[in-house]
Amino acid sequence: MKMVERINIAWALGIVVWMMCPCNIRAQTVLLRDLSKLEDTAIQSFDHDHIVLSNGQLLSWHQIVEAVDSESHAAVPKGRRAAFDRRLRQFGKPLFRVFHRLDIGDIEGAATVASKIFEQEYPRYRSVHHRAIEPQGDQDNDQPTLAQQAAVESLRHDQRFLLASLATTRQLSQGDREKALLAFLVAAEEFPFASNSLVKQINQGWSSASRESHLISQSAVDQFFIKSIHPIWFDTQVAKSTKAAVENYFRFSAEDPKTEQRLKPVGVEVYLISLQLAAISPDDVGSLDTIASRLETLKRRVNDNRMDRSSKPVDSVDNQLANVVGQLRAQVDLMLGKRELAKLKLMELENATSVTLPFSDFLLSYYPQPPAVTEKVNQPSNIAESELADQVIRLIGVAANAAPSESDLAAAAMDRAIEICVAVGDKETANRLKYELMTAYPNTWHAKQRDRRR
Repeated sequence: MKMVERINIAWALGIVVWMMCPCNIRAQTVLLRDLSKLEDTAIQSFDHDHIVLSNGQLLSWHQIVEAVDSESHAAVPKGRRAAFDRRLRQFGKPLFRVFHRLDIGDIEGAATVASKIFEQEYPRYRSVHHRAIEPQGDQDNDQPTLAQQAAVESLRHDQRFLLASLATTRQLSQGDREKALLAFLVAAEEFPFASNSLVKQINQGWSSASRESHLISQSAVDQFFIKSIHPIWFDTQVAKSTKAAVENYFRFSAEDPKTEQRLKPVGVEVYLISLQLAAISPDDVGSLDTIASRLETLKRRVNDNRMDRSSKPVDSVDNQLANVVGQLRAQVDLMLGKRELAKLKLMELENATSVTLPFSDFLLSYYPQPPAVTEKVNQPSNIAESELADQVIRLIGVAANAAPSESDLAAAAMDRAIEICVAVGDKETANRLKYELMTAYPNTWHAKQRDRRR
């Protein structure tokens, strides 16, 4: 580039900076991210999601750089400057980075920032049916018009779908499936209300990055279930807190009990039951029986949704849900010590679907209860080595056949195989399996647990 051109560019940038500098602004002014400025304009009101200007214009927090006071008038309502600046700093600037990275095609970078924002914002989120009880923070008493209300809701839907959908894929890539579940359920609910242009932009971003598996399908949204978040959990405490968070988000009004079923789609019920199973003791027979009854009711709902199986592909969400509900029912039987009954149910399920279900193999290998079998593992002299060897082989087979979206199942199977090898004194095989677990599935819960125990 020639020296003259460089000087001209520097001169132009200098003029822009001078014009945008607060010291050169004499009237109330709102500075925007597109380098424009709105003079004789102030902030009329704001809440967590949006800003309303004195001229009636609606802005998202990521669109504004600063609100500058004039010599005689404040640009922000009296007593609210600190709250405004704090929200702009904590939400507006990070949200701008998400949109900017999305615009330049850096979908991975956008997902990284969006995940952090979503984690910060999620505690105040509520289902779209309960926005009235959602905490709004600092808010003025001005009553918006119907048009403003519609515009605010549209902006809110877009913001939340953007953050939640990107956070889902980011958390999955980090192995935090519980956090990914919270984000996915918000994305699934916001999807029907999000603008088509935003959905298209996000999908194009993942496609350009050759990450088509990160796209959230319409069928997944309809049923609130996604294959990459399999409903089995291993961290008891995190499962408890995640279940509480999901229930809080989807809580329904006692004044309108008819909304309960509408607000809890089949997928949500599946995830809630699976989270409860992770936190329950096998000795709690009463709770397990209650869960078994809920699963039978859920099975009927799923069958009603599936309608004509022949018209749907084997991997459709409806059929996936049918398989998962059947597998969870078998898991309850295994936890109750009814191994043969569970085995029979899983066999019937596979015959009905005409496909091999890796999760079924995992359950039968991972849950070797009743307690007599567990005692045998702890006392290897009481059990034939061939029987233990067969179990290790089955567990390794589960890991080998697991799909990329089932890495947690693979890691859990590998971890159980390691435990058996250690119990029978086969340290060599145990060490090889440990190496495979830590290198192939480093982001899974079992790998992280073993890494902490080193």
